[in-house]
Order: sequence, then C-alpha cells, then structure tokens
Amino acid sequence: MAHEDRTVGTQAELDAALAEKVCCIKITSPAGTWLEVSDTDSSTVTASDSSTVRASDSSTVRASKRSAVHKHSKRAKITGGVIIDHTDVDLSTAAAWLDDHGVDIADGHVTIYKAVNADLRSDHGFDYPIGAEVVAPDWRPDGDCGGGLHFGPTPTHAEAYCKAFPVRYLACRVAVADLIPIVNGFGTANCKARAATVLYEVDMVGRPIAPSEAAGMSEWKPSKGELVKITRCALRTAATKARR
Repeated sequence: MAHEDRTVGTQAELDAALAEKVCCIKITSPAGTWLEVSDTDSSTVTASDSSTVRASDSSTVRASKRSAVHKHSKRAKITGGVIIDHTDVDLSTAAAWLDDHGVDIADGHVTIYKAVNADLRSDHGFDYPIGAEVVAPDWRPDGDCGGGLHFGPTPTHAEAYCKAFPVRYLACRVAVADLIPIVNGFGTANCKARAATVLYEVDMVGRPIAPSEAAGMSEWKPSKGELVKITRCALRTAATKARR
C-alpha cells in the first residue's frame, strides 16, 4: 500500500490510485463528471464538493454533504453524502434504464455516448465516422455484453469501457426500439444497440467540440509526461481485470 493521500478528478486517476493501493483517495471532480468506484480493497475513498460517484461491488465511500453517491450494490458501504439507492431498481428495459440515467427521449430516439481512440475507432476495431450511420454486424438482442454497438449514458460512463489514450467522445443518436440495457455487465452502466448515427464529438461532460478543436487528434504523439498517463491507464485495465 502507498502510504499517502492523493486527490483525483478523473476516472483514470482514481483507478490508478486504487491499483496502487493509495491509503486515502479524495475525489474532487466538477459537477457533471461521474466516477465509478468498485472494490476499494484497503483504500479509503472520500468524495467532496459536487462530486458524483457510482458505488458498486464492495466499495467503501465517505462523502461530503453535497456529493451525490449512486449506490449500485448492497455490499457497498457509504457514509454521508446524498445517497441514491439503485439496488432494488429493475433496469432491464430501455425505458427504465434511460429514465434512471436521465436520458431524454425525443421522437423515439436518444442521444448517448461512445468513447473511441484518436482515429474514431473502438477498442474492438469498429469505426465511428462522424455523420455516418453505423450498424452492428453481429447484433444479438439480449442483455449480455457483445453482439451490438455499446454506449454509455454519459461520456464518462462510456470511457470506462475504452482503453485508448487519448480518448475521444462521440454523441450518437439511437432508436429506443433498438436499445437494450446490458444487465449482465461489469458494473458501469452501459447499453447496446443495433445501429446508431454518429452526430458529433463532445468533451467529457457532453459539450459539443468544434471540428477545428478536434483537428489533428489522429496525428497525436505522446510526450514523456503523457506516457505516465498511459501507464496509469494500463494499471487501471489490469486492476479492473483482476477484480473481475
């Protein structure tokens, strides 16, 4: 265990701290940013300010009075904060899942998010070109992972299933009739769909990014400091696989 205190603001920083077994981890993230806390092992995680935390598995979280903690496991131990208990909610239908995550339905469609690499490609090598309709070649209408295009209700939810660095976020339009919540997944909320239209690129809180701001991402090369972040992403992935 690393005998130190560490403040984190992103999912990658949190997962790296948990993988390194940092003794005391303090979350201070901007409003609208979601962080997933699963098995904290021997670490103590504290959420402060306007942080929003999703507690699953056997996590232990201490929260300040303005922090929202979404409880998704009866084994999670939460002290303080504003607790939103999801443990007895049936999220197996698209309507219930969308309502639970605050996703608005308009004309039978929703906007949800995909995390991809610098070339707009998923971890599994599927391309998501902006402005195009993409269709799953392996569509399987069930609540299991695989067999479809996978999305999160927010960009930060989507990032939990993306190993790329740097990561880019895409807003995608999906028909509710084609959307199925993944109820047999690994914790962080996600769903799958038969097809989607890739609308535009967004930042980690869902704000649209102008094409000029995103230009040059595919030519990005890591600096020495950024290589440290890549290592932390690798630690996050290894720690997640070990917990599963």
